Formats: sequence, C-alpha cells, structure tokens
Amino acid sequence: MAFVPVEIYSETTYVPQYGLLTESQLRFVVASKDKLALYVGAALQRQDKTISSQDDLYEKNRVMAVVGGRWVIWKNLGLILEARTEERSRGGLYVGDIWQYSAAGLPLFTEFYVESFVLPSFHNDPVSTGWLKQGLRYQLAERFLLDPYLELYARRSPSPDLGRNTDQGRIGLRGIYLRENWSVAAMFYQSYPTDEAPHEEALLVFGGTF
Repeated sequence: MAFVPVEIYSETTYVPQYGLLTESQLRFVVASKDKLALYVGAALQRQDKTISSQDDLYEKNRVMAVVGGRWVIWKNLGLILEARTEERSRGGLYVGDIWQYSAAGLPLFTEFYVESFVLPSFHNDPVSTGWLKQGLRYQLAERFLLDPYLELYARRSPSPDLGRNTDQGRIGLRGIYLRENWSVAAMFYQSYPTDEAPHEEALLVFGGTF
C-alpha cells in the first residue's frame, strides 16, 4: 500500500468580540511531484460565541469537504486552489519567510507573511492579510523557543461579509515547541488597532505532516 502523507493545520484565536474562532484543515496528499501537490480532505470553522454584527464568514459552524492543489512557484511563494463545499471555494497566493541572526550580541529574528485569496461566492476581489514580526529568539531547551516580539498586522477585505479592514500594532510573546514532523505555538499579544480600543488576543497554532 502506498504511503499517503497527511497534513494537519489548526489555529484557534481568541478575539474579545468573537470569542474563540477555530479553523482546522486535514489534507491527504494523493499526488505530489517536484513543487506540485494535489490533496483531498476537510476544513472546519467553529465559533463558540455569536453576536448580531459578526461577519458572515463565521456566522455558523462549518465542516467542508476540500479538493485542492498547491504549487510552489518560487522559493516561499506559492499558489493554492481549493474547491470547497458550503460555497467556500478559494484560490490565491501566499509568501512568507523568517530570518534568524545576531546583532549586538542579541539573538534576533525577522518574520513576514502575506496571503491574498479570492472567495468567488462572495466577491471577485481578494481578502489580503499580512504581518511583519521583529523580535528576540531565545532557545530555552532543545525543542522550545521563546519569542518576545513587535508586530505590524494588516488586513484588507472587499466586503464586510468577509471581515473588516484593520491595521494593528502588536506587542506579543510566542512560545514554540518543535518536533521532527510537527510543531505547536502559542501567542499572547496586546493589540493596538487604529479603529478601536486596545485589547488582548491569543492564538494557538498546530501543524504537522504525518
């Protein structure tokens, strides 16, 4: 029997006005060659709290079947195309990287990530999200990293149904536990949006290939 790699990615965010938001993905990679991978699986969206003004994207709990493909175009630049049930099909680009280095005897890192996805059932223009982190990286144990950081975060949406536009500055702390094929990270940060009062948020991320 051929081995079928399984990819799992899940993030749970605590945002005061939304409660806990969970987005998880399970992918069975059925074919891969060079920089192209084809997969089937499922995606989950779950919210533990509802309010009258919430975004339609999180208006209810959802479990979606997914058929998709991923192509690494160049280095860390990639393209994802996914057919999803519940009218959540999407396609778009992503790019990100992290650099670790020392300056003045301090263990530093710089990290960025940008993604832009179109959800054609909602709008023909993309939802774009990006952030830039600058911080210190301490290795407290063989597999455990601790990152105090400053962050600039931005999100642009063509429709309120897909979330609001926001620009934020953040001060945070991230802990990362690393294994050979998977990792888990927990982030706690103070957010300073330009359009609302400062507030605390938290994020838990798990990802791996098995």
